[in-house]
Amino acid sequence: MLNAKIYITTNTPSTDDTVDVGVGSAAINGTEQTVTDENTTPTGGVTFAAASTYATGYALGDIPFGQHKAVWFRRTITPGAAAYDSDSAIFEVGCDSAA
Repeated sequence: MLNAKIYITTNTPSTDDTVDVGVGSAAINGTEQTVTDENTTPTGGVTFAAASTYATGYALGDIPFGQHKAVWFRRTITPGAAAYDSDSAIFEVGCDSAA
């Protein structure tokens, strides 16, 4: 994958929550940090955004065949939010090709 980027093509349909994406701090094929619980933010420069197109997506770099790059997902729910049965989001990874 050349010039790979991750972005959110469809954010949640609920008005009480949103999903953001961030790029992991580990190198390609590296072991990503862990967090102790859902209230702990990852360190090492991980930032989150609701990038919604390839042009505004988070750059993952070139990812060789069989290797990986860590990404983080953050779901923020409004306090007192109503229950929502079918909440979902759709993420996409796009890239350039060599030919």
